[in-house]
Amino acid sequence: PSKKEIDNIVSLHLKSLKEGALYHLGKNVLKFFYEEILDDKDNFILVYKSGNNILGVAASTKNVEELFRKIKKKHFARIAFNVLKKSLANPKLPLKLLQKYPSEIKAELLFLFVDATQRGKGIGKKLVKATSKKFRKMRIKEYKITILSSNSKGRRFYEKCGFRNIKAYSSLGEKRNIYAYRIN
Repeated sequence: PSKKEIDNIVSLHLKSLKEGALYHLGKNVLKFFYEEILDDKDNFILVYKSGNNILGVAASTKNVEELFRKIKKKHFARIAFNVLKKSLANPKLPLKLLQKYPSEIKAELLFLFVDATQRGKGIGKKLVKATSKKFRKMRIKEYKITILSSNSKGRRFYEKCGFRNIKAYSSLGEKRNIYAYRIN
């Protein structure tokens, strides 16, 4: 996608993924998060479009820890302001931002979402396939995705796509699963 399409990606993200720290930080933080992904060769965003409409998005990074380190360093003041503002309604939010996912795998499919009206049409599978292809070109042999344990539909989707559940953990009262995909 182009930088001009970031607003459409953010809008679809907010409609599709109503959980996670970045969702709770809101539109402005998501916008510079996606802009940062686009600006760095170790990250990428893939979109599925019909005409000018973005129907699905997959955002990934070669090294999740490095991506978040860069974003925090570059946008510390903006993030801090938003965290303070949003913490009034969601006191656990600052702690969510400090959590680390317990996994040795650095490459990550950060977000995968499809417009609610377009689900079940194979868009998600196409985005996973394209993500794997892009990671293969980057010489990445394995990547992960982290999802809520309560998201049984999501867990089944990733298992059908060839991901395997490698770890379950709890953080701040939320149970999550880490799924890994080995690229052939």
